[in-house]
Amino acid sequence: MRSLACTLVLFAATARAAPPVELVETAPVETTLDHADIPEAADVWQKMIAGANKTIDLAEFYVAAAPASRLTPILDGLVAAATRGVRVRLLVDDGFAKHEGAALAALAATGKLEIRRLDLHARTGGILHAKYFLVDRAEAYLGSQNLDWRSLTHIQELGVRVRVPAVVATLADLFETDWTLAGAAADTPARMHTHAPDPYPLTVGEGKERMELTAVASPAGLLPDPRLWELPRLVALIDGAKKSVRVQLLTYRADFAELDAALRRAAARGVEVQLLVADWCKRKGVVEGLQRLALVPHVAVGFLDIPPAKSGFIPGPHGGVYASTTAHQLRQTMRNQLDNLEEAGMNFDQVVSTNVYLDDLSDAPAFDEVYAQYFNHVMPARTTIEQIAPTQRVPDKEDHYPDLEQVSLIAIRSSPAR
Repeated sequence: MRSLACTLVLFAATARAAPPVELVETAPVETTLDHADIPEAADVWQKMIAGANKTIDLAEFYVAAAPASRLTPILDGLVAAATRGVRVRLLVDDGFAKHEGAALAALAATGKLEIRRLDLHARTGGILHAKYFLVDRAEAYLGSQNLDWRSLTHIQELGVRVRVPAVVATLADLFETDWTLAGAAADTPARMHTHAPDPYPLTVGEGKERMELTAVASPAGLLPDPRLWELPRLVALIDGAKKSVRVQLLTYRADFAELDAALRRAAARGVEVQLLVADWCKRKGVVEGLQRLALVPHVAVGFLDIPPAKSGFIPGPHGGVYASTTAHQLRQTMRNQLDNLEEAGMNFDQVVSTNVYLDDLSDAPAFDEVYAQYFNHVMPARTTIEQIAPTQRVPDKEDHYPDLEQVSLIAIRSSPAR
């Protein structure tokens, strides 16, 4: 998947809570994954936004809100900051904004924020997968959290609050580049490089708090400084390991040959390689690569499985796959399908055929209204079937309604994934 993201690589970092770099986490509710000495992202975000005097620049994949959630005071804080005279700019991915548009529309309706949507697919076939923001060009937050209430409540996430001028400057150049691209034609070049070129690695702190920092990003073709492309830097980091490599991520795909080969080279040198991935990597098409990698001596693979919260299944918009209506179930189904497509470096524009299974064909108009929102101009070929007589639409003891729709699809890659 080609995505415009930014990753901060920390070398031998021992300090946790003190400037210039502060580790920040989100621990899923009702779990023991919380660290008492690491602040929560929701609290840190609120403090950073409340302390802004001049500017707040946010580059995010998307925005997803829920009433009275941990994200609510953060979005309210952005509006309040703009109201008191702070310039607030929000940049999101254009493709995903079409599917997660409610919170974005609510922010736009205030008339306080400047909002742009970057169609990176038109340029590279990828997405804007950025998750960072800058305050007064003096500090920045960079992490795995989306601007999504679930990322602050139900998902294990990690990030850093950074007060290192060179790193903040690198992120500022990235933001200005993307902000300019979002307001320009698809074939317009834009590289906003106004700060010192590639000062990395930086050494900050002293003694036990000494650390080396390198800010990297992707894709290479759209970076203000192409030397900061993350792939060769990550490969070099792994190739330089002498004792251990520990990796925790959402998804690992062994068909990303450069990184998979680097991990195998490290293991062949006797370096202990440990991978911790989300349990959804057990899915067919993903788990096989991990199984092959786990057979390599000095490689260990673990799966993190977070149990359901007491509140029950955490749905997508309007109730998710267990909602009471076909339209609401379909929104979550299509979001799940988008996740699958993005893992393969594709999106709905590359879908050529779908099979739709409805519990009741009389739901077709409601289904069509939602379904059409996920395709731009040319609708894929489609077969729609009612398999059996409509089921009784009553929830089970967990308040889950039966499946009212299913969608399978075929997509063809039309451009390189990376």
